[in-house]
Amino acid sequence: MKKSIALILLTISTLIACKKSDNSKITPPPAPVPAISSISPTSGKYGTLVTITGTNFNATPSNSTVNINGKAAVVQTASATSLTVIVPVSAGTGTVTVNTNGSNATGPVFTYNYIVFVAGNESNGSHNVAKYWENGVATSLSNGANHAYANGIALDGSDVYVSGFESSGAGGVVAKYWKNGVATTLTDGTRIADASQIKIVDGNVYIVGYEANSSGNGIAKYWKNGVATAVTNGAQNATAFSMAISGSDVYVAGKEFNGISNFVVKYWKNGVATSLTNGSKEADCSAVAVSGSDVYLAGYESNGTHYVAKYWKNGVATALSNGSNDAGALSITLSGSNVYAGGYESNGSNNVAKYWKNGAATILSDGTHDASAGQIVVVGNDIYVAGYESNGTSYVARYWKNGTAINLSDGTHNAQASSIFLQ
Repeated sequence: MKKSIALILLTISTLIACKKSDNSKITPPPAPVPAISSISPTSGKYGTLVTITGTNFNATPSNSTVNINGKAAVVQTASATSLTVIVPVSAGTGTVTVNTNGSNATGPVFTYNYIVFVAGNESNGSHNVAKYWENGVATSLSNGANHAYANGIALDGSDVYVSGFESSGAGGVVAKYWKNGVATTLTDGTRIADASQIKIVDGNVYIVGYEANSSGNGIAKYWKNGVATAVTNGAQNATAFSMAISGSDVYVAGKEFNGISNFVVKYWKNGVATSLTNGSKEADCSAVAVSGSDVYLAGYESNGTHYVAKYWKNGVATALSNGSNDAGALSITLSGSNVYAGGYESNGSNNVAKYWKNGAATILSDGTHDASAGQIVVVGNDIYVAGYESNGTSYVARYWKNGTAINLSDGTHNAQASSIFLQ
């Protein structure tokens, strides 16, 4: 009897152990895999609301990650079958992806429509008016009572910043910038001054330019949130037209008189100068770009007869023109391993607007009228260049997209485009 009871208990124990063992092998079913069926709209600019329709989404907005062309989009609303997201700044064109419940879904391509902002000026018949254009629609920054020019433009979210200068009406020039059309002065207008390029970095407003001292010599400087830092001491005339911010390093590019006969192209890194020309011939610098430890400057240098357009990489010059006619590089930008420079070259009668990619020239104007290309911006496969071209009577402000000209002014009065920014 005792053996029978023991056998029964052993059998029950074995069954329980087997049951436990079987339960340990049971796993929960996998989470539903999300799928995207459509997006609407399929194109738009920064801030556009896009509805993503599909299945197996998470109904909590924070539990889904959406990217447009690899850039994170804010999820505004969510349900199991629909997500509404906000297109991020400068997203670019690319596929829409959703990550939810630990799984990814890839959807259609969203076409990003860049907004083109251009800064420049246009005459009112008496004075130059500082202005900028947003997709061709002009906004005046000055009232036209005195000469004013807009040199640089940058955006921070929906805020539009433009740098430039305006005559004080008393023989001086005020360096200033406008934020959404409201001016902030950087100098007091008692002397000549200029605010050239503007950059917004981590919410800080950087502007590069110069201001004359009591001797009339320009002092190259930059302003950070309105506070000036001089990079030259004013013993010799100096100007600065471009800057680059790389981490905590501030690069300022310009030129300084050598005290004898010519200007020397220089850049200052955190106030420490590096000379790129020796001063034996006239030279100028208009732009700087930085990639890692590489420093690029664009400008020109005389060969004794004509100005040669060139850029310098870490002090080593690359000629962009052959020196048979005057030429100059007015801007430089880097895209991957490619070096782009915008500028002009004379055909013997008129300046021809052009840009160079890795030294190879692309002509933007036909040479029948004077023209010049300024700042260049590269977005994906698209190349935008700001500048101007004469219509035979007046200069027309324009930009070129992939070689096609888009006019910003009607040619009634002189106008030019100095800087371009895409958002």
